[in-house]
Amino acid sequence: MRRTALAILCVGLILSVPSRGVAREEIVSDTSTDEIDIKLKYHGQDVLVFGTIPERASIVVKVSAPPRPESLARKGRVGPFWMTVEKATVENLPAAFLLYTQRPLQETFVRGVPRELDSASMAERAKFDSAVGDARLLADGFIRLKEKEGLYAVHEGAVETKKGKVFKLTVPISSKVPPGDLLFEILAVRNGRIVARDRDIVRIEKVGVERWLTDLAFGHPALYGLLAVGVALLSGFGVSLLFREGGAH
Repeated sequence: MRRTALAILCVGLILSVPSRGVAREEIVSDTSTDEIDIKLKYHGQDVLVFGTIPERASIVVKVSAPPRPESLARKGRVGPFWMTVEKATVENLPAAFLLYTQRPLQETFVRGVPRELDSASMAERAKFDSAVGDARLLADGFIRLKEKEGLYAVHEGAVETKKGKVFKLTVPISSKVPPGDLLFEILAVRNGRIVARDRDIVRIEKVGVERWLTDLAFGHPALYGLLAVGVALLSGFGVSLLFREGGAH
């Protein structure tokens, strides 16, 4: 009995010790910043992603913003007029979805691109606040709008590597990406299979005047409305003075 227990203990110790020559599948990554501040003259910002990867692995970087409800409208012909025929609120689709690869996707995933990385299958994940006539059509339209805005995109061959061990990538973050946590997922792929992954989060947040105006709009909408009217009146008064002076010459 004592020998059996000793044998089991020895086998456990042997299995717990990593074998020599077996590379540990691991990604160590980081971003050039943890925060992006939205100020009055904010026009977006570049974020550098870099790190080390397992040997003989190809890199895929996925950048996504969390889903949030967004309004959609579908237009159609009613008699001689072209007008909105259907409205809905779409949910469960990321506010931004950017994919960067070292090699072409079809070459990286020879057995098929995983659903988590396949923008073509996103329409199937969409949820709507009410019944709609053609949910797939509205979801496809939502994705096309995001692509035109540059918020949904696939950039093949964009990730740079050095000696197969170090990678780097510059991701331009559009000013249209909403505030919140922007998730960077780094995937190492070998023989069409994900062998390691890491993740980093960059916080996008309004600061200064931008934050004050947002807090005012949501916390005190009546006061915000009066302020907006006052600014409009002052602007109109300034324009009228300008034209009056111009007409006097």
